[in-house]
Amino acid sequence: MSRDTDIKIVGALGENIVKTSLEALGLQVMMSENQYDRIKDMMVEGETVEVKTLTLIKKFKAFCMEPSQWKKLDNVDRLFFVEIPDYGNPIIVYEAIEKYHFTESFNGGIKRFYPKDRMRKFCVIRDNDVERTLRNYTDSNFIIRGENDRAPFSTSFE
Repeated sequence: MSRDTDIKIVGALGENIVKTSLEALGLQVMMSENQYDRIKDMMVEGETVEVKTLTLIKKFKAFCMEPSQWKKLDNVDRLFFVEIPDYGNPIIVYEAIEKYHFTESFNGGIKRFYPKDRMRKFCVIRDNDVERTLRNYTDSNFIIRGENDRAPFSTSFE
């Protein structure tokens, strides 16, 4: 599979986790019909919602966003972050109530960081299969993997 396919799988899983959690609260959720929607991932009770499924950058205790995403994040009504968990930890969903962020030079460019301690813990999901799937489809080197997780990259030389 390609990196783009892996990103789509991780994103779809995160969106489904948030969608299911919001519906469990009795809220009406309508997913965007366009997977490349530049405004939102879903509508919830008339509000635009964006979901980002990422590993936490432990150095900053925050989720890192590329400049290409900033406008979308600034303009949605509700912003959720689904944390791809380290092995042995549950999936935690955070809602960025105030959308507080800071910028920092990281991995060759200026990035925006959304610290988890400035967010509201929305829900905790304990599902070993989903946790493992999220870890297996991220290429991040910032998580602790279990022995049954696949490595983020495989390189062979012949």
